[in-house]
Amino acid sequence: LFDLALVTAIVHVTGGPESNFIPLYILVIAAAAVLLPLWSGLLVTALASALLIADAVLGYPVQLGVALWLQIAVFMLVAVATGWVASRVRVIGREREVLQREVRRLQLEAGDILRNIGSGVVTVDGDGNLLFANPAAESFLSLDAAATIGRPVMALLDLLGYEALFEH
Repeated sequence: LFDLALVTAIVHVTGGPESNFIPLYILVIAAAAVLLPLWSGLLVTALASALLIADAVLGYPVQLGVALWLQIAVFMLVAVATGWVASRVRVIGREREVLQREVRRLQLEAGDILRNIGSGVVTVDGDGNLLFANPAAESFLSLDAAATIGRPVMALLDLLGYEALFEH
């Protein structure tokens, strides 16, 4: 409301309906549409339009021309477009949070399964660096996975004397 009052005062002082500062309303409308729910952004837009019309009629007794109505149409278009984009961003943000929670849950389940199976499981990235080794693999290979994560696995196995495992 303060922003609308300030913009209205600036527009009034600089010529009312002929002011070059009328586009400042668009900044207030866009900010309201991004920060507030869609209906609140539309309410701010309606108030901005009413203030502009009131200033034109009361402050500068002029006929309401096509240019003023086009400006109000632009206000509405900006409010709807910005509000729609902001609502989509909020929805995508919520979906992303849900997806992150689901991925984390799956990682915990997969980690539990891999740690508890009796077979040795080693995960290596595309560069040959160790990403994961379950307790069975640590025991079989006599290595500490926590200390060797991120190091080249073939170099580790060469140091431990297991190169014969990978000859065929």
